[in-house]
Amino acid sequence: PRTLLIARGTPGFSGADLANLVNEAALYAARGNKRVVNMAEFDAAKDKIMMGAERKTMVMSEKRKSTDCVAARLRLPRHTGDR
Repeated sequence: PRTLLIARGTPGFSGADLANLVNEAALYAARGNKRVVNMAEFDAAKDKIMMGAERKTMVMSEKRKSTDCVAARLRLPRHTGDR
């Protein structure tokens, strides 16, 4: 049965982890306007739980880089004793 496939694919999951899996799968189905949760939704939910949420981008914007650089420069003298 399909429950066996889910069990084999989720070793070490606690009861709370499995409840989270079912909830995530239901959310995927609802987003797809489906009335039934299929294995595709369970697989996507398992991937999300095991690997974390999908990141839209790993690239830092130029503004973020600049802001981080300025913040680092402001903190640096405090740690080196130059202030």
